Amino acid sequence: MLVAFFMDNINLVFSVIHEPSFRKTYQHFWDTTTRREDTDLTWLALLFTVLSLSATYMPKGFSATVGFEASTIQKLAHTWHSASRQALHAGCFEHKSQLNQLAVFINSQLYWYAVADIETRNACFAQAVHSAQMLRLDREGTGANPLETEMRRRIWWELWIADADRSLNYGRTPLIQTRPDRILLPSNCNDNDITENSITSQPEQKATEASAAIARAKYFRIFHRLFDNDREHMHSWEYVSALDREIQALDDELPWFFRQSEWDSGRPFVDHTSVIPQALIWQHYVIHSSVRIQRLRMMRPFLATQPAALEVSVQAAGEALDSYKSLRSHPILRSNPKFQITAHQAYSSAVQLAAFLLVERVAPDGLREDIEMVINDLKDNPLDLPMADAAHKLLGRMLWIHDQRTGGETSGVADSIAPEIGPVFGGESSARDYLQSRRSRPPRDDVAVADDVLIGANSLFDLFDTDWSTDQFGLGDWITLFHDTGGISTNE
Repeated sequence: MLVAFFMDNINLVFSVIHEPSFRKTYQHFWDTTTRREDTDLTWLALLFTVLSLSATYMPKGFSATVGFEASTIQKLAHTWHSASRQALHAGCFEHKSQLNQLAVFINSQLYWYAVADIETRNACFAQAVHSAQMLRLDREGTGANPLETEMRRRIWWELWIADADRSLNYGRTPLIQTRPDRILLPSNCNDNDITENSITSQPEQKATEASAAIARAKYFRIFHRLFDNDREHMHSWEYVSALDREIQALDDELPWFFRQSEWDSGRPFVDHTSVIPQALIWQHYVIHSSVRIQRLRMMRPFLATQPAALEVSVQAAGEALDSYKSLRSHPILRSNPKFQITAHQAYSSAVQLAAFLLVERVAPDGLREDIEMVINDLKDNPLDLPMADAAHKLLGRMLWIHDQRTGGETSGVADSIAPEIGPVFGGESSARDYLQSRRSRPPRDDVAVADDVLIGANSLFDLFDTDWSTDQFGLGDWITLFHDTGGISTNE
């Protein structure tokens, strides 16, 4: 059931695990004739990652179906994550690169986000890039078979996008210097269209499980041009605003199922459910939100000097949550585990827009009510995530600061939230600089903001307290632990 939960609810975020081949190996793993010494340790690490993420994001009501108390499975999330790291090291991943270890890293990002351990994510990212280069993923070529070729491209593009995202957030030069046009985009196909013998690609206008990955790559190829010529264009308003226009043009060029107007009309939910993979509902949400968040980051250097930059930023923040509102309006979707798994996009947007209230003094009609809606959503989080509680308190405090401030009297209080909003603003230092920038410029009354800018969020973060000491476990202990933690069905 844990593997099934991952495939149904989590794999859609990155799609770097080919489900048919993973399940085939999974069944072989449980074969009583399989010897432990024959186990592929990097694949075992991937399996533990799958279990860890399922345990991290599984609603309380689901835990009983896999034979665990909710508190126990939360602790196992950490245990299995540690097991994954142990298996990687036992397999000497630093000296023998494999695609599976990169899939482990890419998916483990969801765990690190959940436990707010961005430092580990960043440290492991450099190793992942090195491993990808050792596998020559940065050079277009064919794998041992069509399946391997396709997974090489999927994995490479996820790393490339993650690098661009990290660089935009922290204002740093990307680690990956490979030009995006050197590597072909993933094929537009479902996992079942890929075998070791062939790949059956679909037309661009046909929705597949890979459609979102292709669209994200196209957006980030534009964002990545900010780093051309050693980032010399990053502070050119003409250059950046031209890129933003390209982003908006791409919005209209993508297939209809990526246009927010179609989702607002309800078309994907009513007329085309038979031709749209269920995963695309959530993938659209992730891509639509992430692109708008990147536009916010791209505009930030110009907020003090270009009125148009603030207009674009507030517009982007509002648009980032259009897809969230579409999902939120459907009770069945709102109660779906995927809603919590993908909700970090909306939470990031909420913090961004609340910060605008503090720094830019922008107060469009209805904005406060929308942020209060966010706070209520976080309070009502069905998973009772500890970080959801912290998030709604943070947003509430930001509103309080905005309401109470007079002149510069509460500037120091505003600065105090820098450590908490740092992950959204590229670190604590960048967040503090942004919050303090309000003191260096006069109020902004020249910015017109549409009344229909809305915002909403849920936090997907979760922290678990555990006293399970596993640092001294050997690989045999981990395998025994895996086989002895009952309730994991092999009939999936």
